Amino acid sequence: MYAGFGVNNAFSQTTASSAYDCCVACITSDSCGADAFFSGGICFLVSDNGDCDPKQQVLAFITQSGDPGGDFVSAGNCGAIAAAPDN
Repeated sequence: MYAGFGVNNAFSQTTASSAYDCCVACITSDSCGADAFFSGGICFLVSDNGDCDPKQQVLAFITQSGDPGGDFVSAGNCGAIAAAPDN
């Protein structure tokens, strides 16, 4: 899976033991729009750019054939995610 953040969206990288823990880190943050968890425990928390709006898209993702799985994205309280269009 590839996750792309909005052009103006800042993000922070942390570690998490599971996708659930990464999601919890996002929803308990005051400024997290979405999160992306990758196998190996890497967790990206994507900023809402100071505008907490659950309809604002802050992250897009694509999957590719052959992806090993284990990667997850989820929306926080202040943002939305969407699948990126096929090119």
